[in-house]
Amino acid sequence: MKQILLFTFFVSFLCLFSGCKKDPEYNNEGSYQKKVLVEEFTGEWCGFCPAGAKKLREIMSSYPEEATCVGMHIDDKLEVEFPTTSRLLSESIGPGYFPSAIINRKYDSGSEWIVQVRNQINKTSDIGIKIESNIVDNYLDITVNCISENSYGNVFLTVYLTEDNVDETSPGAQSNGGGDYVHPNVLREVLTSSYGNPISLEAGQVISVEFKDISVSKYKIDDLNVVALINYGADNDFAVLNTNFIKAGNDVDW
Repeated sequence: MKQILLFTFFVSFLCLFSGCKKDPEYNNEGSYQKKVLVEEFTGEWCGFCPAGAKKLREIMSSYPEEATCVGMHIDDKLEVEFPTTSRLLSESIGPGYFPSAIINRKYDSGSEWIVQVRNQINKTSDIGIKIESNIVDNYLDITVNCISENSYGNVFLTVYLTEDNVDETSPGAQSNGGGDYVHPNVLREVLTSSYGNPISLEAGQVISVEFKDISVSKYKIDDLNVVALINYGADNDFAVLNTNFIKAGNDVDW
C-alpha cells in the first residue's frame, strides 16, 4: 500500500511539470531501431565494482549510437534515494550481487554484458522515441515524443538524467579504485516516478511529454545525458520496449 501511495504521489507531482498531447495526423512509416539500455548496480563500498565500470566504458566506446549505460549506485553518497528506482530494480530483477547489470531489464548470468548488447543492437521495435532538449541559464527543458505502430494501454515512460566522469565522493571512497577514481554515467535524477509515468499509446499517434525548468547547475553540462525509455510494469518485470538517449541540450530523432 505504501508503494502504491508513493507511486500516486509521484504521478500527481509530475503532472505539474509535464503535459501530454496527441497528434492524430502523424503516421509512422516503419519500425524503429531498438536501442539498448544497460543498467548497472554498483557502489563505492564495492571493491569489485571498478571492473563493472570498465565494462560500461567498453560498451559505450564500442556502441556509442546503439547503447547507453546507467550506473545505479546503492548504499553510497551517489545513490538517488528518492525515488528509489535503483533499489526497486535491483531487488526485483538484479541478482543481488555487485557489480551486476541488466540489459533492457533482463538479467543473464551466462554471457558478458557487451555480448548481450551486441546481440540486441540489430533488433527493431514498433515504438519510437524522439528527445528534444534545451539548456538556458542552467535550466533544462525536455520533450519526449513517443510513437507506436500498435496500441499499448499499460506501459510507462521513464526518464533519467545521467552524468559521466563523476569524481568519487571523497579521496579513496571507491574501494580498490586506486585513488582519484572517476565513475561513468552515474544516475543523477529520475524525472518520473520509480516505475515510470503511465502512458497510453495509440497506433500511429504521437504523445509528447514535457519536463520543464530542471536545474542542472550542480552537474557538468558537457557530461550530462538524457535517457528516455518506454517499459512495461511489474507484471512483465519492467521490460524495456525501446529507449533513446542524447547529450543534454541536444536533440535525437526517432
